[in-house]
Amino acid sequence: MFFFCVVNANAQQFASFDQNQIVLNNGLVNRVISFPSTVNTSVNTTQFSLTGEILPFIATKNNEFSVDLNGETYTGNSAWQVLQCISLADSLHGKGASIQLKALSGKAKGMILTLNYLLYPNLALVKKTIHFLNETNQEIAISSIDVENLATTFDLTTTWIYNNYCRYKTLNGYKGNHYDPVILLHSVTDDRGIVLGNEAQGVLKRTSAMLDGKSVMIGMNHAEEEYPAVKTLKKGEYWITPATFIGLYNKTANPTIVLEKMVANYVRNYMGARIFQNKNIPISIYNTWAPFRGDMTTALVLDVASKAKACGFTDFVIDAGWNTINGKPTITGDKDLDWILNLGDWVVDSTKFPNGLGEVFTKIHQMGMKPGLWISVATATKNASIYKNHPDWFVQDKDGLPAFLHDESGNQNQVTACLAGPYFDYIKNTMIHLVKTYGLSYVKLDLSMVTSAYRFNAETTGCYAKNHSHHKGHEDSYLALYERCFQLFDELHREAPDLFIDCTFETMGKLQLIDFAMLKHAEGNWLLNIDQPAPKGSERLRQLAWWRSALIPASSMVIGNMVVDEPNFVQSLNSLSGSMPILLGDTRKLKDEDVEVINIWNTWMTKMQHEHQIYYFRQDLLGFGEPCEYCWDGFARMNTDTKSGGIIGVFRQNAAENQRTVFIPDLEPTKKYTLRSFPSENVVKILTGSELSTQGFVVSLPERFQSALFYLSVKE
Repeated sequence: MFFFCVVNANAQQFASFDQNQIVLNNGLVNRVISFPSTVNTSVNTTQFSLTGEILPFIATKNNEFSVDLNGETYTGNSAWQVLQCISLADSLHGKGASIQLKALSGKAKGMILTLNYLLYPNLALVKKTIHFLNETNQEIAISSIDVENLATTFDLTTTWIYNNYCRYKTLNGYKGNHYDPVILLHSVTDDRGIVLGNEAQGVLKRTSAMLDGKSVMIGMNHAEEEYPAVKTLKKGEYWITPATFIGLYNKTANPTIVLEKMVANYVRNYMGARIFQNKNIPISIYNTWAPFRGDMTTALVLDVASKAKACGFTDFVIDAGWNTINGKPTITGDKDLDWILNLGDWVVDSTKFPNGLGEVFTKIHQMGMKPGLWISVATATKNASIYKNHPDWFVQDKDGLPAFLHDESGNQNQVTACLAGPYFDYIKNTMIHLVKTYGLSYVKLDLSMVTSAYRFNAETTGCYAKNHSHHKGHEDSYLALYERCFQLFDELHREAPDLFIDCTFETMGKLQLIDFAMLKHAEGNWLLNIDQPAPKGSERLRQLAWWRSALIPASSMVIGNMVVDEPNFVQSLNSLSGSMPILLGDTRKLKDEDVEVINIWNTWMTKMQHEHQIYYFRQDLLGFGEPCEYCWDGFARMNTDTKSGGIIGVFRQNAAENQRTVFIPDLEPTKKYTLRSFPSENVVKILTGSELSTQGFVVSLPERFQSALFYLSVKE
């Protein structure tokens, strides 16, 4: 039976219906989804434009979506029965509509698809998902999923395609990969563009732009591609795709500004990113990994923690090396190796901590720091009891043998567990026990569980087992493993809502990989271990932060290994002010004056977060580019919601010129702001928001490798 839920199209509701179309309009963007009839009909977007603008962005005839069901392709132009159109809302102020369709022919006849569209206040952006419900009498395999499949009106020859976290650009069509949570099409002839957002998981995301000269597709890897995304539904089962979004803009020659405004606003307020929901995020983190690796004891950790507290760190994380196994431990005497050869059982190593970790964490709590701990999501040694007792819980290779997905080093001694089976409950209960026993505020969850950052053989990925409960075989294991990993994070958060989960790039599956899917389930991502000292190491840190920060919240980027006991540690402090501040190194080696410098910096960052919530913002400095040798670079962390102010970092990386002018837009034009230098607290200038945007202020750095921090606040 077909029916409509008719509502008014206004700024509050965002959707209206009639017998042949849905109109989505929030006052900024207008999208019309048309269907000529209710039976044996097609469904596609016939209008997609900025409200009040004549120039269309999307052609009037489209596929709307594309998906293979049991190997047969279905698009919006297949034969559908429209079952219902209803209004739709989410918990993040999104409002829109959904249209429910029933397949009338083919291998998946009777399959129910629901297309869901949401708009948000003050954003020219439409979010979309597809809900699949198997009401057939057979098992349905869903693959080659394009949630959006539309034809643009853009000219291929005059359209830049921004890719790789939207920091680089190309011409002549582009197929994105795991480094493309957003792809942006920018027309250089009329300064307008299309933002293509993809919230699919890790290596599964696929966004293509103008490969045929006109079309854009947002979804997941196709069946014939590496890391295919496959979901199998039994009768009565359902599944919802990861979200996509499309944003439109015009009258802007610099797409970076669109990303800072539209995409950052969406991610911060409407996507559901954990970093913005957690009210207890770290201000600054100390981590034991460098230089100690697994070579630690109770006395060493407490000595290091005492100095870390004096430095003003808020969180103290014990990294790998605290644990051993129930079976016979592997001891080589190599602190860089032993830690990874004794994983799986999560027993505290009594040779290092005779009284357990409880003694250590109690004292860290007493020092006023929040404790954290490293745990591997899915790695075990073959000597571990968990593997000996349950070898069937582990990933199998194509020959049915236990596999190690992380790298080539442990093929004989190590294995990777499969989260798509009973191991899930084991590791979840283990982690909950550790979090609750030790009062953990931070967990660093590490090592490969789907695919590797260090392997390049597609066969040694995923799980080939055919008897694991949440996947049928190799191809559908990728999606199952990601979904179960993120379910694990969600269940940890249910037990400990303010727990900061650091999901490393190795767990995500590729070098320095971070994306929207991860952000909705984990607060942070350990992106890199940098072993070069400043200024080279700190430049590399800033480059990585710049690279991802056009799309990714800066405070979700946890970048190691800047150490406190190097000569140029101040350059590292200044650089870390632009991402999540984390430091390592041997604090026992610090001089009193160095401890004071770090403490002043930590105290200042705490104050800036309290006054301006700087950890939720980051912007490029106008006219400053990618951090690199012989250049100037920098960042701002201005609260553009309250416009109260924030911090600014400026860096001379061996550049020939010794001064630059800094401009800060998007503050209140008529308000006066006091600009101070840090750490001196000296007043540099008092400027209005308009003057900061148009006149700016000059920064002079006489040394070729030098940096400066400043902060702005409304003049009292």
